[in-house]
Amino acid sequence: MLKIEKGSDQGAIIASLIFLVAALLIPSVKIFFVVSFLYFAWLTLNYSFAKAVIYTSLVIGFFAVGQSHQVLVVPRAAILSSQYLEGRHLGWSITPGLMISLVGGSSFYWWQRQFKKNLELLLHEKMILIITGWGLLAAWYSALMPELSTFYVLSGTIILIWLAYLLTLSQNLTPLAWRKIMQTIFQLIIIITLYESLIVFWQTLYQGPIGLLIENTKIAPVFGLGTDEGTGGFRPFGLSFHPNGLANQHLILLSSLLLLQSYLGKQKVFWQKLFKLAITTSLMVIVLSLSRAAFIALGIGLTIALYRHPDWFSKAKSWLKREADKVQLRHKLLVLMLGLFLIFKFSDRMLNSIYAFSSEGGVSTRLVQYQEAWSVFLHSPIFGIGDGMFIPTSFQLFPKGVMTYFPENVHNGFFLLLVERGTVGLIFSLSFIYLLLRTAAKSQLSRANQTMIYSGLAASLCMMIFHPERNFMSLLVIISIVLLHYEKYHSVKNNI
Repeated sequence: MLKIEKGSDQGAIIASLIFLVAALLIPSVKIFFVVSFLYFAWLTLNYSFAKAVIYTSLVIGFFAVGQSHQVLVVPRAAILSSQYLEGRHLGWSITPGLMISLVGGSSFYWWQRQFKKNLELLLHEKMILIITGWGLLAAWYSALMPELSTFYVLSGTIILIWLAYLLTLSQNLTPLAWRKIMQTIFQLIIIITLYESLIVFWQTLYQGPIGLLIENTKIAPVFGLGTDEGTGGFRPFGLSFHPNGLANQHLILLSSLLLLQSYLGKQKVFWQKLFKLAITTSLMVIVLSLSRAAFIALGIGLTIALYRHPDWFSKAKSWLKREADKVQLRHKLLVLMLGLFLIFKFSDRMLNSIYAFSSEGGVSTRLVQYQEAWSVFLHSPIFGIGDGMFIPTSFQLFPKGVMTYFPENVHNGFFLLLVERGTVGLIFSLSFIYLLLRTAAKSQLSRANQTMIYSGLAASLCMMIFHPERNFMSLLVIISIVLLHYEKYHSVKNNI
């Protein structure tokens, strides 16, 4: 029987589990909306509106199920590649997560008036508002499709509504009530990690999409359905659009779990076991994704952690030896077979890496894409071209260029940000990261907590070097902001 820790909101955990199980069986988008509404309403009636927004935004926001719409930006006739049979589209969706965030955002002003203490923002938190405002300005100033670009900017701020509720509660709740919310979030992230890991293992065994509504196969381009373009070998994509996105997502989930575990301290035996299982399965998912960038990012994060805590290596080695001694012989044989399978997959992936440097490989394509991206940047160097507008703008400026055979975003998150939000936008975002790290360094968080922030941020930013990820406002960043805000506010309060 599932044991729910008393230090968390038990009903929210059980309701979330029921919702996640139901999501596997739901056959239509309309029913998904109805079930999501019932989930949100139940939490509102049994806990509070704020907790309903916080918990459901985390769980429902994990899915991209909704009323999807597409806009053709590169016609099929202009694309030489057979992978884009219907041309290249930009997509957007009205999801239950978006609707809950809109309700939460529109109600925030009246909700927070019940508290005597107004929300006091730190400098790096104020930078978030500046970054968002600049994104909206860039969307309307120079975007080809300002309405769609504005939608992308606002969709990216959904997680900020979650942040606003958490920051407000961090200033007004008792330490016990606040810890209860963070404990519940920690447990929900464990459940979400295990949930998607199960789907990834299922896809791997099935060697393809398993036909669930919650898979992104209906709105993702053909290019991103989990196939290795070089050999046709299947790579699982989970609930993401692409295996690299899956790896990025689990890298952030993994870092968030390690940070919260370090912050909250020792857990009950049941949740401690689930935490270890979630960490293990998340690492397995990253391995199965065969994302080379994720392997590098993991190595960088691990290096930072061991540099700051040299004793962790010997502790980890001793722990692994103890755990290995507990494993029965048949299980060791199973692990050996899995290892041989992964060696085969890795070997195949490494051969693809060598092929990537050939004249027809992916590296040459990316170099051409970088050159065109620089020209797109020079088209509007201050304001940028607006969120999501790289593909249509690049095609408009270079109708015979790289978009005719690789109509995708430039594969560097920093470069993409520079092109879409201009020089000022990139400076704002980098300044935000600097201020966040400086706040962490000066905070009263433990050295281990700070290490989890440093290593997690470094790993997630490393992913941006190789892929068009947007990790400046990830789950890990938001949790880091919340923990730093709580410690800063209460340390000042205690010193008065």
